[in-house]
Amino acid sequence: MKNKVLLIIFLTSILIYLGYDQYTAIYSDKGILNHVIQRDGYSLALKSERLPIEIFIKPEWIAFGPDERKELKIKVFETNHTRIYLDQVWNRGNDIYFSLHTTFKMNAAGGDFLYNGIFNEDGTFTTISSFDDIVLYDINMDNIGVGQTGNGPNADFSFGIEPQNQKLIQEGIYVKYSGFNLYEYAKH
Repeated sequence: MKNKVLLIIFLTSILIYLGYDQYTAIYSDKGILNHVIQRDGYSLALKSERLPIEIFIKPEWIAFGPDERKELKIKVFETNHTRIYLDQVWNRGNDIYFSLHTTFKMNAAGGDFLYNGIFNEDGTFTTISSFDDIVLYDINMDNIGVGQTGNGPNADFSFGIEPQNQKLIQEGIYVKYSGFNLYEYAKH
């Protein structure tokens, strides 16, 4: 009898796990996004290219100390079911590097979102990033030179500020990013 109860508990646990896994693959934000970009049951249309966003990074979020690394995960922007977080700021010595992470709040029936690339009709993906996608300004709205830039994974993006420009961000920094495209999707 005891073995039978243990077997039932074990099988029930497996069924719950498989059910949760299936639910997550279909109805979670990540699952819906995967179905949308693969056009699996969804139509996907590019609505606007190079849509600029602007964020402000507060001075207390900046890693000014040598080899200082801040794991922040602070939401700095939200629009079109897209959230951008200042994920990490790292003073690497040769620059202060800012990593921004993008998440999505997807609706299973349809909606819109921002993504920094082109989803081609044949299911492939084209990166459209350019060094000019990121423009930086100090507190007085004077332009600051951008060091290294990067994209990915997914819709994440990053940039660095070299030592000669770091004194310009003591009071914070404005970031204008124009690498996102606006997409609209709908379930068939």
